[in-house]
Amino acid sequence: MATASEIKLTEAYIGLLGRAPDPTGLAYWVAEYDTAVAAGTDPDIALKKIANDFTIDTNGEWTSGLGANQTKTTVDGVTTISYTKTQADAVVNGMYANLFEKTTQSAADVKYWSDQLQDGSVTAAEMVVLLILGAGTTDAEVLGYKQEAA
Repeated sequence: MATASEIKLTEAYIGLLGRAPDPTGLAYWVAEYDTAVAAGTDPDIALKKIANDFTIDTNGEWTSGLGANQTKTTVDGVTTISYTKTQADAVVNGMYANLFEKTTQSAADVKYWSDQLQDGSVTAAEMVVLLILGAGTTDAEVLGYKQEAA
């Protein structure tokens, strides 16, 4: 049976990368997460930080998936991420599909998350955690099945 840490990280993998984690990667991130929480980091903050690491993407998986829908600009060694409306909408719709198997969302939900991605008040990593934490009964059930299968 999966630990609570394994479940949280598996769900973040599913939401951001659209797949289950490999066992070695999951073990690594669970150790990082558990260490951060044991050191006093709020569990949701620790999860957001690790999810952010998934989007840093040293192997190109994020940028060839949902992350292809963002614009990276580097000036004087500082990289910023921005989204057009079309890009942000694609990320929102992709996360809903990855997490909950929803191919259509309400226009209000898409606008809400898309606006936040565009104005920088939420990152993709923060959004995936907030979607997981805020999943309603049916969405949580679908995500639970996906997590179990992973």
